[in-house]
Amino acid sequence: MPIALFSNCTYDGQEQAWKAATVRTIMRDAPYFEAAFHARLSKAVADLGYAVERTAKGWEVADVAPEVLSRFSRRTQLIEGIAKAKGITSAKEKDKLGSKSREKKNEGESLQDLRAEWEARLSNAERDGIDSLKANAANFAAAARYDSGGYRPRFKPRV
Repeated sequence: MPIALFSNCTYDGQEQAWKAATVRTIMRDAPYFEAAFHARLSKAVADLGYAVERTAKGWEVADVAPEVLSRFSRRTQLIEGIAKAKGITSAKEKDKLGSKSREKKNEGESLQDLRAEWEARLSNAERDGIDSLKANAANFAAAARYDSGGYRPRFKPRV
C-alpha cells in the first residue's frame, strides 16, 4: 500500500523561521469549498446546454431517468449494502463506510473499454434518451454562442 508523507512545515524566508501549516481552518471551511466547487461545476454543465436540477444532496443533469441514475450509482449501492449488513443507519457512519470501502481502480482498462462497459448498462430506449439529451444540449450551446452582435466565440483568441 503506498504511503504519502509530507512535512507539516515550511520555511518563512522573511521571518527566517520554520512554521507549521494550519490545517484546522481548511478543514473547518471544507464544506464551503465543496459547495463552491459544485456551484461552478453545475454552472459549467448548464453552460454546455444541459438542464441542471437541485437535489437534496447537490445537483444532477435533469431528465435522466431515475433507473439510469440508480444503475450508474454503484458506489451508493455498495455503501448501502454494507450498511444494511452491518445494521448501520447513521449518515455519519455511512460516510465512514464510504472511505473504508472504496474499490481499487482497474489500471488496465482503457477509456474505450470503460465506454463499452457503460454502454452495456443501457437499454436501447435509455441510450436514445441520453443521445437526445446530448443533441439538445449541443443545439442549446450552439444557439447560445450567438448574440445580437452575431457569432461570439467561446474562448478568447490568443494574441
